[in-house]
Amino acid sequence: MMQPADVDVVPVSGSYRIQKEGRRRGRAHETYPAAETEALRLTVDNPGAVFTIMREIARVHHKGQS
Repeated sequence: MMQPADVDVVPVSGSYRIQKEGRRRGRAHETYPAAETEALRLTVDNPGAVFTIMREIARVHHKGQS
């Protein structure tokens, strides 16, 4: 079974989301360590799955949409 120690991660600052490949965006995490902890837990619980930690840069909306 994969353990968190088997994973290399390079942190940067900002708010982050975790996304399982082939699925829509996951919930937001305020810090990289929080996102990393959740990604590691999900990786251990879902062998063979790939999770991406992404930093949300901006949201763009058409005028009149909320």
